[in-house]
Parts: sequence; structure tokens; C-alpha cells
Amino acid sequence: MTLNKTEVRERALEVAGQLMAAEGGEGLKARAVAKEVGVSVGTIYNIFGDLDDLQRAVNLKLLDALGAASETVMAEMRQAGVTDVRALLIGLARTYFDFVRANTRHWQALLALNARIPLSDQPDWYADRFDLLFGIIGDVLRATPLGGDDERRNVAAHALWASVHGIVTAGYARRGRLDGETEIWRQVDMLISTFLKGLDRA
Repeated sequence: MTLNKTEVRERALEVAGQLMAAEGGEGLKARAVAKEVGVSVGTIYNIFGDLDDLQRAVNLKLLDALGAASETVMAEMRQAGVTDVRALLIGLARTYFDFVRANTRHWQALLALNARIPLSDQPDWYADRFDLLFGIIGDVLRATPLGGDDERRNVAAHALWASVHGIVTAGYARRGRLDGETEIWRQVDMLISTFLKGLDRA
């Protein structure tokens, strides 16, 4: 059966995602994707331009999945009557931790791409997905003294994301796998609690 361009693109994204989930960024090869999809290598490059564009497209799906997971957790907590900012932020941090653990190799590949090509040099459609994730944190911070100060909430959201990411990443690097949860959550809890106390005193 001959696939049209849209079908080839979706199938290529599926295959590329599987390769990155299994082998990380090193597993993403145009030839391997083309072979599995049943098209030429040239077809893959005609659709995506280069491997970075292919990886960005796959990463976009991963970021959307993380965003959906975060939104779901927020909705469930609020439906349960949770309004405490600390509890909501801990819920988001837990979602991030669980998501990274479930998608370790792909997430590492995403971070490697971002380290090699800063977000400021990435296409807007890619960088904007990170802003959506920061926005989820920013919405929670509306109930703090930051209130309606969009600029400060945006800075705070970036700072919290980077800090939680650093704690999780450091915990992983130290042990070679995402475990040692007790120590990770002690650090996350201290970070968020101290951050919120600082806002109350500002």
C-alpha cells in the first residue's frame, strides 16, 4: 500500500519516537526510519529537512504529552478541592519526575538537542511549547504575592522549572538511574517551601 505524504510523516514520527525511546538521540538515523517506514532516505529529508527537524517534531509530541499530563494533574487536584499552592507545585513536580522516569532516553535526547541548539536559536513553534509548560506553573503562582505581575510570574515559573529539573537531573546523574526518591523529594519540598516563604516575606 502506498502512503501519502501525511501518512509517511506520521509513520516516520512514530518510528523516530520508538527509536529515541529505546536508544536515545543516538538511535535516530534517517536510514533506520526510512527502512521501517518503507520509503527512501531522500523522502525523509524532503519531509523534515534534516534530522534536527525530525527530532524537533518528535520532541513536540513528547512536550505535548508532558503538558497534557500536567494539565490533567492540575484539574484532578482542583476538582478534589486542593487550592494550596505548595501542594499544587509539588503535584507538578511529581508529574515531571514520573514523566522523565517513563521517558528517560527520549527526554535525555531532547535535552541534548536543546543544549546543542539553544531555544533562542530554535524555531518559534518549538520554543513556544516550552512557554506553554512554564505557563502551567505561572497559573498556579497567581495565588501568591506575585499575583497579576505577568513578568515576575514568568521569571518565577522559569526558575522553579529549572530548579526542579536540576534536582531530578542531578539525582539521576549521581546514581545512573532515576531512583533515590526520598532524597530527591526532600530537596524538591525544601526548594518549593523556601521559595513560597520568600514570596510571603517579599
